Amino acid sequence: MDNNLSNIQESLNFICNNYDYCWYKSRFDRIRDFRDISIVTGSSHALNSIYAHAWGSEKIVNCSMHSQDLYYDYVAAKECVKSGTRIKKCFIIMGYYIAFADLRKSEWGRMMIQKVWYPVLHDIRNMNDLTLGYLEELKVFNNYINGPSLEDIRDISIYVLSKEDNYYNSVNIRHTVNGKIWKELNDEEKDNIAINRAADHNKLEKHLVSYEENLQIFNDYISFLITENIKPIIVITPFTKEYNKYISQSSKEACMDLICQSPYKIECIDFNVYDLFNEEDFMDADHLSEIGAIKFSKLLHEKYGEK
Repeated sequence: MDNNLSNIQESLNFICNNYDYCWYKSRFDRIRDFRDISIVTGSSHALNSIYAHAWGSEKIVNCSMHSQDLYYDYVAAKECVKSGTRIKKCFIIMGYYIAFADLRKSEWGRMMIQKVWYPVLHDIRNMNDLTLGYLEELKVFNNYINGPSLEDIRDISIYVLSKEDNYYNSVNIRHTVNGKIWKELNDEEKDNIAINRAADHNKLEKHLVSYEENLQIFNDYISFLITENIKPIIVITPFTKEYNKYISQSSKEACMDLICQSPYKIECIDFNVYDLFNEEDFMDADHLSEIGAIKFSKLLHEKYGEK
């Protein structure tokens, strides 16, 4: 096989096997392609809800990742500012559970810190019990590459994704619920999925220390944005009626308290108070489908985009 074709194939394999790392790192390269932009931080709710093409000529770069908490939202925003690109707005996209979210508290979160946030942002949030040798950026994947150099494959992979605007694309397809989209599920299936999903979020309420830490992180984050002349906009994405039935009221109140206790005046919108989305707009209990993402992004652009 031609060396160039071999490199391309190795890069595609690398992307498929390490997609979240490649995508996340590529965002901070993507920012440098533009003179001025808006950025997005958040978790999977942000990954699923932002459809960049709906913003027309206005450029938006989505620096979100699955389960990303406020701490890494803040670190990601600081990394964006380092690029030198003018950042006009920062959309901080939230789920109701965000006030209690702390990646350090779960095995999944700690694994993602090792494989995504540390290699990209070089920040382990004082978790000195993690195996630092495993966290060396290029060596994370050294058991995978056996052809061209790891650096070459990594760089090609990130370059390819740096030209993409959406997390879900021809390389990474949106998932379904057992092969079905939300509107194809029966009522019992929807209810069971929503109960389990909301329960996963409700149990985060036990992280009371994390809640107190998140209050300070949120204020520091907002203060940083304002100091950098970046307009913060808080957005709570729409969820299905089933999910909203089971997510706890105390989580919702904690989320609102987090926002309202800030000494700064912040624009905020909760799309769940409006009757704008239907079943075809959802992929699962709390994530938008592509149709929903396009609708959501158009609404967000109409309200906050450049006129």
